Amino acid sequence: MRTNFKVLAALAILLVALMFSAAPALAQRSVHVETGVTNISDSNFAYGPASATCDPVNSGPGCKFVSFDFKGTCETAEEGFSPRVGKCTITGTPTISFSFSPSGARDENGNSTGVCAPFVESLVTTYDDGSTLKANGQGEVCCSDDTTGNLCKGGFGPPFVARESTIINGGTGKLKGVTGSGLEVGAGYPDGSEIAQQEQVWILPGSSDR
Repeated sequence: MRTNFKVLAALAILLVALMFSAAPALAQRSVHVETGVTNISDSNFAYGPASATCDPVNSGPGCKFVSFDFKGTCETAEEGFSPRVGKCTITGTPTISFSFSPSGARDENGNSTGVCAPFVESLVTTYDDGSTLKANGQGEVCCSDDTTGNLCKGGFGPPFVARESTIINGGTGKLKGVTGSGLEVGAGYPDGSEIAQQEQVWILPGSSDR
């Protein structure tokens, strides 16, 4: 009996194709994480746009926004029975628009005190092993007024509260390929101290070993 090599070759190609099609694809996984941020400090304030009525350093009636840098220490915990905790540093560059709306706070006479202002920012979280996670955020900062002392005096604080939505747009090291989104709430006090709490869902790439 003669062997038909063309038929055998075709069968071999078909078997290889079936093997690859049957192999399970590397699926994405999601992880819920929480990050607490403390020891927040702000610096390098710059007002704009610069003009005769807006001093970049000292502000003025013609200013429409303020940008600055911030830095804080943080700690991230992953949800699970054995949550992993990562110590980190977070930095960002917020820009607050002087497009105000009432915060809802009122003094003892019923007059509106304090405002809310929208902001956008970029964030970079750097972990102790050198891995980084980049995100963009958009939110609102509002006066958290003490109606007795009228601490906000028509501005957005401090004291203030902030709420923000974030989208993760890049990672390096062990966080390479991570995407996701989250929410952040923060508070600033009259003594200058600030804290924040992030909740995020990380979408891990199929190749991740986390």
